[in-house]
Amino acid sequence: NSEVYNNLQPGALSGEGSAFFVLSADRSEKTYAQLKGVSTLYKPRSNKELEDFIKRFLVTNEFGLSDIDLVIMGNNGDPVFDRVYEDLANGLLKTIPTGRFKHLCGEYDTASSFALWIASGILRHQHVPSTISQHPFKGRTPKNILIYNHFRNINHSLILVSTPDVS
Repeated sequence: NSEVYNNLQPGALSGEGSAFFVLSADRSEKTYAQLKGVSTLYKPRSNKELEDFIKRFLVTNEFGLSDIDLVIMGNNGDPVFDRVYEDLANGLLKTIPTGRFKHLCGEYDTASSFALWIASGILRHQHVPSTISQHPFKGRTPKNILIYNHFRNINHSLILVSTPDVS
């Protein structure tokens, strides 16, 4: 389904899904990912406002851009709205490897949960699948993953997930 990114027609691949996660404040031998932060932004007025939102989110969670090993983005193949992701990937996030996920699940209201499932699996297995990385992943072993998604440049979300041993 990655051909969806080469189609320059407006619109996106529709999807549907849900996810279930067991969250606990207590760490156990079965813990393989830690949810560090979640935040949303409604209708940013500019790319700068979006970049500031990302920077504030990272600072609030005591992270810097250099701490992020991978950014999983919600590109959906719509050239109008994928521009937001491209601007970030070529600007603020240009030094961080990126991946995409919506060619695997489509566009739907809770698609970020699919990305969280992927990120958790990456942290668990310490491997970035070629199906999500835009380029062969040559970064360090992933310990901190930022998920960035938006719907039609209206509702934006960030999720930060890490290996449990990272503070």
